[in-house]
Amino acid sequence: MDNPYFEFRKKAEPFAKAASILTYPVLKGFDSAIRPKDPAAVRLFGVLVADVHMRDEPYRNRRLFDGLYDLENAAYPIDVLASAGDLTDHGELSEWATIVKKTKGRKPAKELVLALGNHDTWTTTLDGDDNYDYAVELFLHFTGKLTGVPEERIWFTRVVNGYSFICMGSENDSCDGAIGAAQIAWLDEALKKAAEPGKPVFVINHQALQQTHGLPYTSSRDKNQNFPPEEGGIREGNDEVRAVLGKYKNVLLISGHSHMGLSGRLKKHSTFEKVDSFYSINLPCYMFWNHDGLPSCGYGYVMEVYDDRVLLRARNFVRRVWLPTYDFSFPLI
Repeated sequence: MDNPYFEFRKKAEPFAKAASILTYPVLKGFDSAIRPKDPAAVRLFGVLVADVHMRDEPYRNRRLFDGLYDLENAAYPIDVLASAGDLTDHGELSEWATIVKKTKGRKPAKELVLALGNHDTWTTTLDGDDNYDYAVELFLHFTGKLTGVPEERIWFTRVVNGYSFICMGSENDSCDGAIGAAQIAWLDEALKKAAEPGKPVFVINHQALQQTHGLPYTSSRDKNQNFPPEEGGIREGNDEVRAVLGKYKNVLLISGHSHMGLSGRLKKHSTFEKVDSFYSINLPCYMFWNHDGLPSCGYGYVMEVYDDRVLLRARNFVRRVWLPTYDFSFPLI
């Protein structure tokens, strides 16, 4: 039996399409299905989200189902759905079980790529303390069940349609990221292997680099101007990671964590920016309302790879609405 909420959405679809006739000048249509700009030329068609923060609560279930409904009703097959961390709210066994249960039988994309977030590491033991090693064990076990591709550690490479997704992960349970020497050396080798002229490489790390995307100011709703400069990003190993990323061409760094709303190029705190020789995108929080930009929930990006560029198109997957003001494109060289 199909999910009752999906059944409700199917029945409501004709009314949404009727309303779309009146609202199109402003909202660009409630029934605007996911499809690439140029289906004949697209090489990789994907979706990027972050900070799903799932646990078994009615509003979270509803927002998860809304997004899944949008993806499953895409007008073009989605090659990959990639999450930049915080798939769970606290990495608890019950939360992972909820995700598996709620997504059972659903097929939002051909492939799933799931990176570790700091909230995924906050699993508590019977004594009430956080246990990072246990959290990683749960993460690897359940993401393996979700993706069908078990990983042995929190940093790994997945190849989809010939394009590499290099996932990193913090090596402790702090809010800010910690990337050790072994992982940095692995990143260098992974990028060396994946780098080809004219071909993008996608690096996913939950925390952004320090002093990018308005950090440290955008690390919190609290506008404390005295935040230390490393606040809200990769605290340990930041400079080394940045140096490695800068050695290669056509690299796109994908992060989340900040819960910063969509912001355009003319804003001080942009969702998308160029850092040294590579590009960086900081995804808004999918589950909760955001700050320092477009505030609502349900946002992410549709990613389209062409021979000469990568196109990122902002979308609200809950409301099924495109937001072209926040689209970005970067050339391949």
